[in-house]
Amino acid sequence: MKRIWALTAIIGLILFSTSTATAQDARVFENALDFSGPLDSEVARITGLLEEGGFQVLASRDASVPAECSYDATVISVYDAAFSDTAFALNADTAQYGIVNRVVVFQDEDGGHVAYTNPNSILRTVFVDDSAANGATETHRAKLRDALQATALTGYGQERGRGHIGKTMGVMAGGPFDTKLGIFSNVVNARWDEVASSLEATFNDPSGSWNLEIAYRLDVVDQDVAVFGITGARMESKSFDIVGAGSSKARKKFACPGIAYAASYPLEVVVRQSGNDVNIEMVDAMFRMKMYFEDAGKWAFMKNMTMPGSLAGEIKDRIAFALK
Repeated sequence: MKRIWALTAIIGLILFSTSTATAQDARVFENALDFSGPLDSEVARITGLLEEGGFQVLASRDASVPAECSYDATVISVYDAAFSDTAFALNADTAQYGIVNRVVVFQDEDGGHVAYTNPNSILRTVFVDDSAANGATETHRAKLRDALQATALTGYGQERGRGHIGKTMGVMAGGPFDTKLGIFSNVVNARWDEVASSLEATFNDPSGSWNLEIAYRLDVVDQDVAVFGITGARMESKSFDIVGAGSSKARKKFACPGIAYAASYPLEVVVRQSGNDVNIEMVDAMFRMKMYFEDAGKWAFMKNMTMPGSLAGEIKDRIAFALK
């Protein structure tokens, strides 16, 4: 009996070690490096490094900071075709929401910083905690860090031990990522690229209360998919104001700490072929907010719980306008 108990204990220890090795705590954002000097010069340098490192730069856009903020931030959206192939092989239903990464170059009271959305956090959610994706996710992260010539390794934002995001206060926006995808529009007997072109041509025309616009369009031709990066000045500045310093006590004294979260945007709207039809879809807006801003705290989410629905409603109206 003692031998059986000892063997069981050893097996349990091995299983525990294996599970913890693939379920490391990870924060939503990771620092890559610090810099001194003008922001524009650093943006140009980082853009060059990313292109040399094998990434396609889809967009470089100045983030909209809160009105009282005297600091600036620029977000660079990048795409790695090799990783995209791997991602779709892992999960063709959710991959399009994780193939674009975003790098933020920003300044604050401590100087200049370069950070990025952490694949070990975001992709774990997108791939619905599939352990088969762990190796590819870490390889993608390493390639990004190598391209940026990263020297820093500290994180900020929500810290998670797994990709699953629970409901806030037991009721609000939680569950597996693949259950949070919503179809905004279905176009019958159509082609994805033609629908995407119609959307691209007129999405920006209505003003709306959030002043949303397309920051980039990415066609993944072999998957019959187009990914649009959607953002807007009011959405950005309000989000950064709401999150503030998040869970970082050290940043609470800063004038506008929320700009460190600028790489949360653009958000993704996906055009996807589905048989003879085309679906236009997006992740539940509140759920996506929680992916990037959850450390703002429960109270912040409760006070601003109408914002995600308002954003989603405007996106849906713009899609309808573009396809009429």
